[in-house]
Amino acid sequence: MRKWIRIVALLGILSVVAASCGSDSEEAAGDFKQCDAGETDGDLAFFNWSEYMDPDLIAAFQDEFGVTVTEDFYPSNEEMFAKISPGGTGYDVIVPSDYMISILRSEALIQPIQKDAVPNHVNIADKFADPPFDPGNTYTQPYQWGTTGVGVDLGVTGPDIPLTWGLLFDADLAEQYGLSGKISLLDDPRETMGAALKYLGYSLNSTSADELAEAEAVIADAVSRVAAFDSDQYSELVVAGETIAGHGYSGNFLWDFEEGESEYTYFVPDEGGTVWVDGMAVLVDAPHPCT
Repeated sequence: MRKWIRIVALLGILSVVAASCGSDSEEAAGDFKQCDAGETDGDLAFFNWSEYMDPDLIAAFQDEFGVTVTEDFYPSNEEMFAKISPGGTGYDVIVPSDYMISILRSEALIQPIQKDAVPNHVNIADKFADPPFDPGNTYTQPYQWGTTGVGVDLGVTGPDIPLTWGLLFDADLAEQYGLSGKISLLDDPRETMGAALKYLGYSLNSTSADELAEAEAVIADAVSRVAAFDSDQYSELVVAGETIAGHGYSGNFLWDFEEGESEYTYFVPDEGGTVWVDGMAVLVDAPHPCT
């Protein structure tokens, strides 16, 4: 789950969806149905992270373009990939993260963007205009970005806590701060392995068999202290008092912590963490690529 941000910040986003087939390259775009800006060609089947787009915005999109949006949800990029990779899902638009965009491109599962049909692409900030996972944003348009880190109920632990992945993985710290049985980890293999790798001082992109084995052992050791592997409600679990420390995305923690009655903090651990960018993409077999 990645919480949606307020509608004012999103008013331009779904117009990307309203005309999002094609490419910067006329040759690449020529393999797919051509769309005009604002054109629709049927109802929209949207496969998205849960709670990642304001329902009021979707309602406004439906009213403006006279279409129906059907939204299904996934908890991780890997689950989304497993669902769409055989083809024929009936989905039009997905919201993959940076590394998954690279995979989707290499597997030829998403269409290039026809930028003439997406006039508000000129509003994309320079820092997101030429990402290494999709040079020139040829296949995607950026939607949101954030970090992955740790959210903690300071009302339980006290304010003086180390800013480390060890709060999730270290048995001694769990005992010191009363965290055993009160920890959640993301139900996302890349994110959770990445956190363990950074805790050990390794790159979260490590391909070393030895380093990956060490990270796997760290997670296995932590399982007895973990209340849940959860990618949907980890921030809500902290606010509800069901957990004390959670692994998750910045937006969810910061959003839900505003509603809580305790004192909370969110941080990217000192060992380092993930900065992610999610983009919108149209599947190669989208039934309604222009919508």
